[in-house]
Amino acid sequence: MKVLVLLSLFAVIVSADRYGLDMAVPVNVSTWRCWLNQGFSFASVRAYHSFGEIDENAPDSIANAIEAGFAPEDMAVYHFPCCCGAKKSADVQVAEMVDYLAQSQTNYSIVWFDVETNPSRNCGWSTDSDTNCAFLKDLISAAASRHLVTGIYASKYMWQSIMGGDRCTVGGDLPLWYPRYNQDPSFQDWAPFGGWTQPYMKQYWDHEPHCGVDADVSWRPN
Repeated sequence: MKVLVLLSLFAVIVSADRYGLDMAVPVNVSTWRCWLNQGFSFASVRAYHSFGEIDENAPDSIANAIEAGFAPEDMAVYHFPCCCGAKKSADVQVAEMVDYLAQSQTNYSIVWFDVETNPSRNCGWSTDSDTNCAFLKDLISAAASRHLVTGIYASKYMWQSIMGGDRCTVGGDLPLWYPRYNQDPSFQDWAPFGGWTQPYMKQYWDHEPHCGVDADVSWRPN
């Protein structure tokens, strides 16, 4: 069964649609080249930790991707926000990430804000969905004030449990990247929520089997 899954993944990667990766670990040039040769063409790199600090690996990982042949416009970063019990406001968190990436002249086209359970101490989302919705709105506003393109990473389940479902439509006009690990690179399983009528991208597998580095696999139509 595992062999069939791997062959199926490779078969779809050579199609006209686009496949990408996201990771929370540093990645060297040779691994990026391996991924490029496997047919992956875009990536999202963690730039802000769930415990409320910048990820210092992001600039080097992105620079290595570009050296390997990935286009700068196909590189993205994701921000895992530390909410609600945090000492840092949404504006401070965004500023820390943006300033650090700017110091390294890091290329990225979009910032994805991660809406999912936060395991870090004193950084979890509030039990009050209105508070969480307001914090996300502050994150988006902080990014907009710095002229950044932004999107939201969230599943329908996480949006319901954290943001209160359709009570919160903050970000509903932004691109949505949603996870469902069914190894199906399509939107056949999509169901609207939170103001989104259609998604931009789907994370459909939580383990990248090639090239020796753990990463999630996403798909988007061309």
